[in-house]
Amino acid sequence: MSGKNPSSILARLLDSGEFSDLKFLCKGDEFKVHKAIVCMQSPVIKAAIQGSFEESHTSVIKMDDFDPKVVKALVQFMYTGDYDIEEVRRDASEEATSEVVGDAVDGELTKWLKTGSLWDRQSQPDENEISRIGSPSALPPEASAEASATDPLLEHIRVNSIGDYYGIEALVSLANSKIEQLLQSDPAENSWVETLPSAIEAATHSTGDQEVLRIFATAIAPNISSLLGMEQFRRLSVLTDFSLTVLDKCAREIHTLSLQDQSNKYLQQEWERRQGEQDAEIAKLKDSLRMLNRTRQCRNCMAEFTCSIDTRECILRCTKCLCKHQ
Repeated sequence: MSGKNPSSILARLLDSGEFSDLKFLCKGDEFKVHKAIVCMQSPVIKAAIQGSFEESHTSVIKMDDFDPKVVKALVQFMYTGDYDIEEVRRDASEEATSEVVGDAVDGELTKWLKTGSLWDRQSQPDENEISRIGSPSALPPEASAEASATDPLLEHIRVNSIGDYYGIEALVSLANSKIEQLLQSDPAENSWVETLPSAIEAATHSTGDQEVLRIFATAIAPNISSLLGMEQFRRLSVLTDFSLTVLDKCAREIHTLSLQDQSNKYLQQEWERRQGEQDAEIAKLKDSLRMLNRTRQCRNCMAEFTCSIDTRECILRCTKCLCKHQ
């Protein structure tokens, strides 16, 4: 039996595109896949291929409702059992850069063919002008922003959405676990709190998965006071005026309970401190009593000790006749 990892074999099959008999089309991007692999994981795609739908004749699944990066993550999961959102974003960014740079170069070459000068000026170009054409800085501002500033939390929600849409429960579960990891990765600073409103809005409108909503509800609860101070959170379409009023009341109650808890902790610590001091004094007293009962004369002047303390009754007795002295 071969010792090769099936996942690595499928990954090579995905990279090569050989024997592909199905395509995913998304906003101009084409993904070559294999029916035997994708239909086994998605009952929705399987039904489209086996039924009397257009897809069964064209062997093309249109996914224009999703972003190409998300479709790429879907395909990556189907062939490897996992997806790397950073890798997908990086590949998409490189492709976008390549396209824009290619368009820029084509435009300059066209100008050269028409004018006989690549820069259409008498002076020679400087180094900055030359490097501009073949560098990512040639990207327009909006393209640069789109390629570099997408929140990972939103990306995982979109992966959850496409998994839910095509009935791929394993992908939905994986996306949810990655969302939970992000929400738990920085509990001290909670830097992700600012992105929660947009993430919640995306989750409530893009997926029917209830588990991801539970995950976000769990993340909201301990941060409700901070979120209620954010206008973006208060404008969430899923929140009514009444629910906001209830949340405000809950936040105030939580704040009051938090202050009470802090006060109780301080009182508990103070009690433990004083109890410790009292125990230390009692221990010293007991040591002194034991020393008194054992000592018959002063070790310095040799004077006779004529009394002792009865530890059972806590009274003084004469050492000689045991008479009580109260």
